[in-house]
Amino acid sequence: MNKGQFRRLVRDLELPRRVDVAGLCAAVGRRLGRPVVVRSAHLPPDLPSGLVIVTSAHFVIFLDALADSWLQDGIVCHELAHLLLGHHVEPVTDPDATRRILPTLDPDTVLRALGRTCYDESSEHDAEALGTALFSLLNPWPRDDARGVPRGDPDVIERIERALGSE
Repeated sequence: MNKGQFRRLVRDLELPRRVDVAGLCAAVGRRLGRPVVVRSAHLPPDLPSGLVIVTSAHFVIFLDALADSWLQDGIVCHELAHLLLGHHVEPVTDPDATRRILPTLDPDTVLRALGRTCYDESSEHDAEALGTALFSLLNPWPRDDARGVPRGDPDVIERIERALGSE
């Protein structure tokens, strides 16, 4: 895909100017016709730091619970990009991979539920590019993160942004 196609995909999500990960997940869920749920898990070190499990009712993004919060946001954006690009439609066929991801479940059951966990170089490149574009849209100062702003003045960041012409 090219940059124009990525921009079109992002524009078609009809995101608000200030968006967070939950808003991105909701927009992608609306576009794909089923909710996107994010869960953290202690993923084995030999697996990716994020993966998508596809069920008939949801897309579930699992991300590494040990990753820093900013990295978790990046992982979610990357997995959302895979979903938007349609990479989830090819099933995993490796029972050993399923045992490593979800060791307490029957591998055949997991194989029926999992999306892909491995992508070719082109798919990974596209997901990385689109995921980076999504990540760049995230609001760097969520309202629930005071970032040292006094409690009595919760709108100070927005006022500074307006004064700088960035709102």
